[in-house]
Amino acid sequence: MERTGVDALLAEREWDAVVLQQGPPALASSQLHLREWATRWAEAIRARGATPALYGVWPEGYRRYALPAVIASYRNAARASGSVLLPAGDGWRVAWRRSPSLRLYGPDGFHPSTTGTYLAALTVYAGLTKTSPVGLPRTVEAGSVKVSLTARAARTLQLSAAEALARG
Repeated sequence: MERTGVDALLAEREWDAVVLQQGPPALASSQLHLREWATRWAEAIRARGATPALYGVWPEGYRRYALPAVIASYRNAARASGSVLLPAGDGWRVAWRRSPSLRLYGPDGFHPSTTGTYLAALTVYAGLTKTSPVGLPRTVEAGSVKVSLTARAARTLQLSAAEALARG
């Protein structure tokens, strides 16, 4: 099976985890594609001694109605492939239920805002480390960029990430 040069990258060094992500698979054909390739890659990743994980995303803002299908697609692919699910999209759904006015999308209506990025990062970090996102710092620095959320916003996002992760 041809998989471009990724097999060589997997062989270059040891990995603890390899995170896979596809665009928002709301269509039935996209869901099948995600499940098929997640299963193939999970086998290759496990063969190298690493844990496969799926980063569950969200649809474009104008297709927000597709969020439940995207969440289900990632959940089903994670189960089929035996991968860890990093349910960022489900975290978004939970966060909007808690606080409907949260601005999780960035200006392009697809990529995340700072708030959406923080929430997605919580699900990835907590999911890979198997720790609770509740109580993680509300201020994050990466290089010259510093992001600081209010205590209330951080708590809402942390609880949302925890709930999404618990649902798996």
